[in-house]
Amino acid sequence: MLSLAVLLPVLAGSALAQVPLPNPQWQPQNASAGAVPSPYGTSQPNPQWSNLLGDLLWFYEAQRSGNLPSTNRVSWRNNSATSDGSDVNLDLTGGYYDAGDYIKCTFPLSFVLMSICWGATDFGKGYDLSNQTPYLDDMLRWGLTWLEKAHPANDTLFVQVGDTNADNAYWGGDQNIPGSRPSFQINGTNPGTDAAAGAAGAFAACSNLYSNRLFSNAFSGAATLQNSSYASELLQHAEQLYDFAVHAPGGMTEYQNNAPVAGDAYASSGYGDELTMAALFLAWATNSSSYYQDAHTYYSNYSLKGYKGVFNWDNKTPGVNVLFAQIEQAGGFGGGNLSNWQSEVERYLDGIVYGGGDGWMTKVVCYITMAIRTTRVSTLR
Repeated sequence: MLSLAVLLPVLAGSALAQVPLPNPQWQPQNASAGAVPSPYGTSQPNPQWSNLLGDLLWFYEAQRSGNLPSTNRVSWRNNSATSDGSDVNLDLTGGYYDAGDYIKCTFPLSFVLMSICWGATDFGKGYDLSNQTPYLDDMLRWGLTWLEKAHPANDTLFVQVGDTNADNAYWGGDQNIPGSRPSFQINGTNPGTDAAAGAAGAFAACSNLYSNRLFSNAFSGAATLQNSSYASELLQHAEQLYDFAVHAPGGMTEYQNNAPVAGDAYASSGYGDELTMAALFLAWATNSSSYYQDAHTYYSNYSLKGYKGVFNWDNKTPGVNVLFAQIEQAGGFGGGNLSNWQSEVERYLDGIVYGGGDGWMTKVVCYITMAIRTTRVSTLR
């Protein structure tokens, strides 16, 4: 599944990385090398962690669709699906394939981009120290460029390219993908609140990263990707999509109600979490208490408090609680209560680490997470 790699953390002309890519290229090491201790002690990053981070970004490059750039590092990936969008007279080429399939899906992609930009805002120096920031930039822009193409008008968002059933029946390489690749959209009369708000959250989170809007100085700081004009471009898409999600003439609804084929692969269970997350990222990106009040209203109206599910492309509520806590810890917009949000975050994490939640871990991961949890939550006190 495409979203698995977030466990770390424009148009066509803007797709290329603004940070020069390394020459020679970084390539993943042979897995047979295994894990080795750092030869540098604590003075430099352990190369194993740098390799892991590089592998995760390389994973996305292996999922690229469209006309590949000359800097492509994946020798077995070819130009493919180069006529996507022709059925609606738009250029919807590029972006990332989903999982091992050849469909392209907006809803989970938005979650991936949001999560990685959020992580790169809080802990971005890890990318810098491991020399992976150029590849981070390249990976983000390849996805964001496609997401911009998928949003050709204020009240239109394409939520999938490719037919799920036809794609699942094909087990070949990228040179003979079945030719029928229809494009599915939501719009003002046939809306999809969750998909629109999810994309708004992605654009807003990435705008924060490129404008270097940190939540606090308690963590490592953002990766060095500052670009104010690109941040403004992303923010414009975020605000348009948020307005579309909230005020579509067709009302609020799950996107699969109007794009059922897209829902076959990634059906949404509700849109309260997407609305809240988008409002929070927009509040921080614009320094707007109005968006922040929207987030409080959604959180209450959609009864998000006490959620125990897993944080993923459909269920963003655990992240909502953390984001509320970060904003309050960084000063907030007045009237907030950091201890309440901290308690909610701790309750959720305790449910995972000690049992009682919907997620669970192996013992090794559990021990590591307990250490991380203690360190991270203490910074919110």
